[in-house]
Parts: sequence; structure tokens; C-alpha cells
Amino acid sequence: TARGALAYSQPVPSPVHNIGDWSARWARIAPTRLAVVDGALRLNYARFDERVAHTAGWLRSCGVNPGDRVAILLANRAAYLEVILAAARIGAM
Repeated sequence: TARGALAYSQPVPSPVHNIGDWSARWARIAPTRLAVVDGALRLNYARFDERVAHTAGWLRSCGVNPGDRVAILLANRAAYLEVILAAARIGAM
């Protein structure tokens, strides 16, 4: 039916599909497994998720809200991943 087709054309928000929850998910599954290597910096999933959560809190304290756009100017480093995931976690883009 046309009504059914319309329902399928609109994505349904799901925490399973939010990239911002990726590090938290892996922190629960394998907290001690190596997640990120950045030069001498080595982070397991539990520590990496703590950093993502801290960065998300910092973004919120700076006034970033769901739906806001966040500009990121960082090299290809662990901090870049942290900011991307933190922004997604709070619903920013």
C-alpha cells in the first residue's frame, strides 16, 4: 500500500544505529580490548569511552545542543575520533 511504502521511506531513530554509542557498546562488550592507538597513546575501549563521554559533556557545557553543527579542525588523531563520537552522542552533527 502507499501508506506502507511511506512508512519504509522514513528512517526510524534507534540507539543501535547512533555512531555516538559505538564506544559505549564496545566498552560493555570488551572493556580491556585495545580500541585506539595514536603514537604512544594506547586506549582500551573502557578508557576511550570515558574520553568520549567527557568530550560530550564538554561540548554540552559549551552550549552545543542536539541538531547543532560542530566544526572540527584536527589531524587524524584519537582526539578527532573522540570529538566525532561525542558530537554524535549528544545528537550534534
